Amino acid sequence: MSLELDLRYARDSMAKYRENNRLLVEENKWYHLVIPSESGIFYPAEISHQYYIYGQQKGKYLELSFNANKYFEHRRRKQESGLQRFIDASTPHENFLYTILDSLRIVPNDSARNDANAQKILNFVNSIPYEDKKKYYVKMPIETLVEGRGHCADLAILMHSLMITAGLDALLVFPTDRDSLDHTMVGVNGDFNFDRTRTYFFYPDSNGKKYYLCQPTGTDDMRYPILHKVGFSHRYPYSIIFQDSVTIVENKKEWLKRRK
Repeated sequence: MSLELDLRYARDSMAKYRENNRLLVEENKWYHLVIPSESGIFYPAEISHQYYIYGQQKGKYLELSFNANKYFEHRRRKQESGLQRFIDASTPHENFLYTILDSLRIVPNDSARNDANAQKILNFVNSIPYEDKKKYYVKMPIETLVEGRGHCADLAILMHSLMITAGLDALLVFPTDRDSLDHTMVGVNGDFNFDRTRTYFFYPDSNGKKYYLCQPTGTDDMRYPILHKVGFSHRYPYSIIFQDSVTIVENKKEWLKRRK
């Protein structure tokens, strides 16, 4: 009788282990670790992740590998308080950002295609799943890419880093319709002629240039992203910009006629 109970317990335990493992694999199916067999170490030397490239041939994915030590160094860093931590988190011109731009067929500083390049970057960031975090921690681009998900601020910081790397004129902005700051977006300068309303603002030090709001969050599943157009966002009366100082600007709308 005891042997029968032990066998039953063992079968139940194995079934539970397999189910837990299946759920873990399902949750992390876009995320895997690469451990070089010759390294002789027990932690990953590289961390690899796949990303969907929207707008290219069907089923095209980009796979990037990151140095694990660099990733964990970023995870252990001390963050500043207030808005400064958002600015510090943006890290343009890193090698993996250039790899992403190359996969998106973006040539840095190609001013003739700035508008198209801004939309490609927005599409790429919109395909990264949104993460609703309880404890607010601002990720750097390598953290968002390694983990394959991010809060609105994390995705906006990644977008800002990519746009600056591509040679675009972009700003991190905090749109608001009340006293609290609960969202982060990117404002990018350009001439975006879409057949819909566009939200933009004038930055006081920009000599009359328009910056159009870019919505970073767009999906819970990278295979089925909700893609936004540059300048198409929910209505926010004001945007707060933090560069050398805090500036509050009024968001405006452009109304365009639909093509017949």
